Amino acid sequence: MYLFSSPFILWNVCDPGGTYNPPRSVFDLYTPRFVKGKGPGKLGLCPICVEPFDRGGENRKNWLAMKFSAFKW
Repeated sequence: MYLFSSPFILWNVCDPGGTYNPPRSVFDLYTPRFVKGKGPGKLGLCPICVEPFDRGGENRKNWLAMKFSAFKW
């Protein structure tokens, strides 16, 4: 398994925080790209919401709880 650093380093964009979590494939929209916390307090950054408006996103950081399946819905 390869260790990836944040892709934001490649594009000189501000890192959203958390730890980079590489997706299983480029089409995987269910795996959060960034996570922070542990256990019941673990949060995942929505990969769709964080995208800019011109790419179909909401251009905002939307951290969702992972423990209670809020991230998937």
